[in-house]
This record gives sequence, structure tokens and C-alpha cells, in this order.
Amino acid sequence: LFGQNLIPNPSFEDTLYCPNNISQMDAVMLWEPPVTGNSTSGTSDYYNSCDYIISPPHTGNAYCGFYTYISFIPNAREYVQIQLTTPLIAGECYDASCVVGKY
Repeated sequence: LFGQNLIPNPSFEDTLYCPNNISQMDAVMLWEPPVTGNSTSGTSDYYNSCDYIISPPHTGNAYCGFYTYISFIPNAREYVQIQLTTPLIAGECYDASCVVGKY
């Protein structure tokens, strides 16, 4: 088996500064909220123990948060994105995993 992580900064540890507001995705290196131009798009959140966290991170000192469904805002969307270190290849199988928490 050959395994490699195609996601840079996978645990959101590399930062440009300590965020002092939950919506400061620009504090975490390489990750960003998508630019959608959609009025129902929310603001993804970055949490770091250097300032404020809701619950302990799975690993390290940081994590990101976003809503997947908001009942009072139809079609609302929040998520984060990052460019992979290498492109995916059509027809190849990939294994992806992440830790999801609920608060």
C-alpha cells in the first residue's frame, strides 16, 4: 500500500496570525471559504486554542467549523476548500477521511 496526504495543512495548524474572531479563515494558511457570490452563503469559521475554541480539537490546536444545514435560510451553504498538492487522476481510487463533530 502507498499512502500520501494530498491535503496541505490538514489539521489547520499553520497560521498567519492568531484569530480573534471565529470568521477569520484568512488566519489559517492555504484554506479558504469559497467565493460564491450567493447571498445564502455563510462564513466558515476558524477556531484556534491561541484565542477561542468551542470544544477541544481532535489533534493539535485548531479546527474549522461550518454549517451543513440551516433550517431558517433556504439553500444556505458553508464549507472550506483547499487546493490539493497534486491533481486527482480519473479512474483512480482515493480514500478520504475526516473527523466531524457536532456542537
